[in-house]
Amino acid sequence: MEYITLVTQLSVDRIGKRLHDMAKEWQGAISIAVYVKSPEDIEFVEKVMVQDPLLASHADVHLLIQDYPTDELVRVRRNGTVVQEPVKKEPPYPINALRNLAILGAEKRRHDGWIFVLDADAKPSANMVESIRQLSAALAYGDGSPNNTAFVHKTAFVVPAFARARR
Repeated sequence: MEYITLVTQLSVDRIGKRLHDMAKEWQGAISIAVYVKSPEDIEFVEKVMVQDPLLASHADVHLLIQDYPTDELVRVRRNGTVVQEPVKKEPPYPINALRNLAILGAEKRRHDGWIFVLDADAKPSANMVESIRQLSAALAYGDGSPNNTAFVHKTAFVVPAFARARR
């Protein structure tokens, strides 16, 4: 089967053990987009990547640097009078841009494989890579001619996600 790259995105405050656990379960290529807001955030990401051998060997990290806060005029009441004042407003979390950046990173790494998009809060099954490889091989060669690659290239795997309610 072709190569499978896990793709995820997150902010700096969620990096560390979460990514280590993901890399430990996945045991394959990972493309990570991280939302950073400061030079200290970039240093922290570098530190985590260097100190974790699993991440250093399996993960590519792509940084999306936060836009500057914008001034937004808000109405406030001062001494009985309504006036407009500029207030710094943080840009919204760029989830689509981060996901697309991680996908682009995966495509640059291996343009001939599969991409598995996974939320950073999720944890892949320990045997997921092997299960997908076996299923892909069965689809490609189990039913029909091994030359029938059109079927495989039009195949998507639906991976159910389950979460446990917090107690």
